[in-house]
Amino acid sequence: MEKTLYFQLLGTRGSRPVLARDFVTFGSNTTAYKIWADEMFPLYVDGGSGLFREGTRLSKDITDFTFVLTHSHWDHILAFPFFHPFYRPETSARIWGTASFKDTFEELFKHQFQTDAFPITYSEIPADITFKTVGGADTFTIPPPSTSASKAPARKRPEYTVSTYQINHPGIDLGYRIEFGGKTIVILTDLAPIKNNPLGHGMENFTRNDEIRYEEGLTEFCQNADLLLHDTHFNEENIRGKEGWGHSTEVMAVTLALQSHVKRLILGHHAPEDNDQIIFKKLEHARHISESHGLEVLIPEEDAILTL
Repeated sequence: MEKTLYFQLLGTRGSRPVLARDFVTFGSNTTAYKIWADEMFPLYVDGGSGLFREGTRLSKDITDFTFVLTHSHWDHILAFPFFHPFYRPETSARIWGTASFKDTFEELFKHQFQTDAFPITYSEIPADITFKTVGGADTFTIPPPSTSASKAPARKRPEYTVSTYQINHPGIDLGYRIEFGGKTIVILTDLAPIKNNPLGHGMENFTRNDEIRYEEGLTEFCQNADLLLHDTHFNEENIRGKEGWGHSTEVMAVTLALQSHVKRLILGHHAPEDNDQIIFKKLEHARHISESHGLEVLIPEEDAILTL
């Protein structure tokens, strides 16, 4: 039975937050997203500065939190030390993410609380936080938090089904495919073109055949998604010479969406240098090249909620 799924953009930017008069339409905070269904617990993706505001406006009665992290670059995690619910002893949080080539996922998360960088050590946080490590080709389910799971038999508990795919970005970066109630959301932030440009850990010695398999796997990963959020940090002009930075353009996003038969495409992870006018142009171009194919392309404003 199909369910209604909701998707909220808590932060829309990449690299760093911005604040200026001509940057207000699409938002100023870095990447964080919220996914939920009616009567289901929310699933947060990443913890950029957009997560900070979410923590300040939530009721203190909300004590359980579930996160999945794409990777541990600063713009995707910088709000965690400032997330208000972590400073309440009644809070319980579960966090899924990937290890790096040298640190465990838990160590990566705790690095933010080093005494030389932050006045509160991780051991001083009263919340109960647990870490679950996932890899680049996993499929798993996320059940309700234990506090709510105990109220119903296991066979009746709804779960999110989550799949991962390592995408082309420096270090280890995961794309997420999240399914619930017959609806699918795919989040790809951050990723770069792979051809002659392998960036991710373990991709260093990719041959052209490896690159082709990666492209085919990514297309399959996004196949028939109801909603795809795709990194469009660059456009076709300013990506030149910056292919190694790990980001995409609106043309790359539309191409993948069409190949994968995606229903709706969100252009995301906007560069902090891109003002409203530049982002509008990106949207217009993406719609122009996709209009004859029936693909809906949009750039929601920060805090906007989409219904699937």
